[in-house]
Amino acid sequence: MKQAQVPREFMFLKYEFSSLYKHNKPNSTITANFEQGISISDYIFVGDNGVILSQEKKYILGETDWYSVVHGNGQYIAVGKRGYMTTSTDGITWTGPDIVGYSSDWYSIIFADGKYVAAGNGYVAVSTGTGDWNIIKISNTKNRTWNNIQYCNGRFIVVGNNGYMATSTDGNVWQETKIGSGDLKSVTYGNGIYVIAEKSGYINNSTDLTNWNRVKITATNLYSSAFGNNKFIVSSYGYMHYSTDGINWKEIAFGDNSWEEIIFKDDSFLTLENNGYIGKSIDGINWKSTKITDNNSLKLGFLNGFCDIDRK
Repeated sequence: MKQAQVPREFMFLKYEFSSLYKHNKPNSTITANFEQGISISDYIFVGDNGVILSQEKKYILGETDWYSVVHGNGQYIAVGKRGYMTTSTDGITWTGPDIVGYSSDWYSIIFADGKYVAAGNGYVAVSTGTGDWNIIKISNTKNRTWNNIQYCNGRFIVVGNNGYMATSTDGNVWQETKIGSGDLKSVTYGNGIYVIAEKSGYINNSTDLTNWNRVKITATNLYSSAFGNNKFIVSSYGYMHYSTDGINWKEIAFGDNSWEEIIFKDDSFLTLENNGYIGKSIDGINWKSTKITDNNSLKLGFLNGFCDIDRK
């Protein structure tokens, strides 16, 4: 990829704390928001229409929708629609964007075990960060839609539509399995338990990736999942769902939109709402949110993914 200076639309962000509430459903809880503050400048956000928010500045990089961003090995990589990727060493100057692969959407990217692995429509892409990508088609029979990739217990795991998942120890050789018929949206691991969230409101748990227990919770449209502080957290539309064993779940009313991504970092859960909020919690029960606005006090929406900025 050739280095290119991003066209800069310097729209300084300001943020304000906002308590988000929603009427509770049976067996749900509404909690006051008393967590520590959230500094927008600590994160890079990516969104629709080429938007990248970095160090409290808004950049427009191409016209693609950016879905996911990750930091590792001294650089940031964002992936998005129609196969586009872009890289940066400082979060300010970005390459390209350039198409990697076959113009298929890349939905998720991680850095683990010394390599970047991206997942999307039909393929995964693997790189050590040198600029060369190995494009791999997991299924020999049909293009799968891979919605999320994570590194869990020494394995790369991708989950996708129609109940398909695949595992790999090196990111290059994959073993595909099917655990149902629903669309699998995210996967996480903790305390010896794998948890996979389905869009339709089911949560699957397993200790061996072979035998699965499927639990229905009250919400539909499940999105992302994470593990930390001995809790599993799954996000949905206006709710957070938490469990200590992956089987018994409780929910917290939080916000009025879709919490698209959740991560666990520095002893806290962080979650991104597609309508322009970032939420934070230490225990997964008490949440605080921050609204992101531009310098015209207009809320920035349609954000899809984020990662923390390396301060080392």
